[in-house]
Amino acid sequence: MAHYWSCPSIGTSDIFSTETPIYCYGAMPYSTYEDPWFKERVRVGSQFPRTGNRFAGFFAFTGLFTTPWGTYREYLQAELKEAMVPGESYCVEMYVSLSGQSGYACNNIGIVFNDDPFYIFDPHELPFTPQIINDDIISDSLGWVKIEGVFTATSPVKYLIIGNFYDDAHTNFEPFNIDIPLPQILLFDAYYFIDDVSVQRIIHGDFVFSGGTEVCKGDSAFVKAEIGTDNVMWYSLEDENTIIHTGRTLHSKPDTTTSYHVIARSCNAQIEDTVTVVVRPRPQIYLGNDTTICKGDPHHLDGGIGNVKYEWQDGSSSRFLSVKNTGIYSVITENEFACESLDTVAIVVAQIPTVDLGMDSFVCDEFVPLKVKPGDRTFLWSTGSTDSIFIPSKAGKYWVTVKNQCGESTDTITVYGVSDIFLPNVVTINQDNINEKFEIGGVSGLISPQLNIYNRWGDRIFSENKYDNTWPDDISIASGVYYFSLTIPGCSSFTGWIHVLH
Repeated sequence: MAHYWSCPSIGTSDIFSTETPIYCYGAMPYSTYEDPWFKERVRVGSQFPRTGNRFAGFFAFTGLFTTPWGTYREYLQAELKEAMVPGESYCVEMYVSLSGQSGYACNNIGIVFNDDPFYIFDPHELPFTPQIINDDIISDSLGWVKIEGVFTATSPVKYLIIGNFYDDAHTNFEPFNIDIPLPQILLFDAYYFIDDVSVQRIIHGDFVFSGGTEVCKGDSAFVKAEIGTDNVMWYSLEDENTIIHTGRTLHSKPDTTTSYHVIARSCNAQIEDTVTVVVRPRPQIYLGNDTTICKGDPHHLDGGIGNVKYEWQDGSSSRFLSVKNTGIYSVITENEFACESLDTVAIVVAQIPTVDLGMDSFVCDEFVPLKVKPGDRTFLWSTGSTDSIFIPSKAGKYWVTVKNQCGESTDTITVYGVSDIFLPNVVTINQDNINEKFEIGGVSGLISPQLNIYNRWGDRIFSENKYDNTWPDDISIASGVYYFSLTIPGCSSFTGWIHVLH
């Protein structure tokens, strides 16, 4: 990350990236573009990063072309992830590559370690003696050259500075590309790229393993190998040539107990060991398939034998759970290895179905569908139909039987039509409670007709819009023959005579 780096002097070191747009100075590899001075001006170089997408660059030697201030140097400063431990030794590495557009190559590229950050408003070489230094002239512009060394901390060092800490008189150099004319060459100095700077404590002792060396089947294991360096590689015992993970922490998800070979390297030191991740079984539990039971029938869910802990959805903790109501039931079980399993089942509590076709009804012309509640049940009508809806085609008596796994119920309904209407022609008013009223037979209570009664001279002596079998309403009415007109609204009309006797 570039924001962890800084320039300790007024020298302008650079950051390059393969993700930067090609028209920016920091783009790598270089591209050509129109320039007021050069038709094709080449940038600092054409290298790719050694790893990743970014790397840095700086002037390490000014050659014969000095600045107004004389010798010019650029540096890079960075803060370590953690302070060095006094008395501990550290393996220091970095990779450098000479820019292909440089006019010179030089030596003396090195590293200085400080307890605190350093800043100075000066373009010259910094007043330090590097603890890590390369004495050879580096002229490789195609590959990356490793500079390495060992540094033993005497204080809690937290910062490093990279560059050439010597003036031109004490720097060895040689020409590079100076026979190439303009505009093919841009730089008349020694410009170097730098990548993969690493400071690792030199390892000693044994690994200290921590984390998930024992997991439940299906869980991920996080095993941490503390050894003082991040340069840790993990292998399976079945394939010692393939690295399955790098870094201090291994993340794995083995199906069975598995052993891993772990190796840590730092400079010339190497430590290796084997660690085993034990995979414990989970409890075996099966509450069964989703099912339907009948109300009142005993039904028990079994959390499984041999577990040390049970936790049902209602908070109960016994092995068995009695089910009485419809619902979703679940249990978490735990075995002796503290491994858990969860299972869930849906239970529907059913009962003998109820069926109600309603009251007997009167139909004039259009028959009303007879319906029963649909669902997980079977239907059988008196006509042989097996649907939940039945439309009668004529008046009559109908029944339906509804059945489920818990039992069956039956209901009957009578559908009356016009042909079922009976109109009496004799009324006897003798207080014997037999045939005392003009009572419409067959459909009594199912219709509310309009009734008018006339005497033999045509006078209307009784009228009611919703007749309910109450005439004669006066026991003093004279014996004789009367005439009636009865109308069922929207349906039929009837006329006739009635003989009243005392």
